Amino acid sequence: MKEINLVEKFGYHVTNEALNAAGFYKVSETCGSLVIATYYNPETDEEDGIVGRDYDYDRSVDNDSIYNAPINEGVRKHWLHSNGAILAGDKVMVIKGRKVPKGTIHTVKAKKDVYDRYGRWQCEYLIFEDGLATNEANCIRVFDTEKIA
Repeated sequence: MKEINLVEKFGYHVTNEALNAAGFYKVSETCGSLVIATYYNPETDEEDGIVGRDYDYDRSVDNDSIYNAPINEGVRKHWLHSNGAILAGDKVMVIKGRKVPKGTIHTVKAKKDVYDRYGRWQCEYLIFEDGLATNEANCIRVFDTEKIA
């Protein structure tokens, strides 16, 4: 993943349409008083954040084109995979555990957060299509060899 500076490349008043024409697509947006949109180019594997709105600074120039732009879900999935995330529908191989045999390959049906009795987050479980579940840290994502070849 390469970090680049889109403001230096396109200027402060860049629009979502200009970024899409250059191959950058909106994949994420932060919440709060400073809204930053993350743009990702799947061909060059480059990403950068652009300020869409700053509620605390009255003199800021809000970029409504960036702020109101929709998130591209197809590119977002590619961006999450390039950052190492496991998503629903991915094939994973179990590399550690007792309840699910090591070395088995499963398809992820859903992800579930696990909390302790005090409400503190503990881990994230992957629920497989056959009903088994294991910790996400016990699995690695595998690639379909037919699509690669």
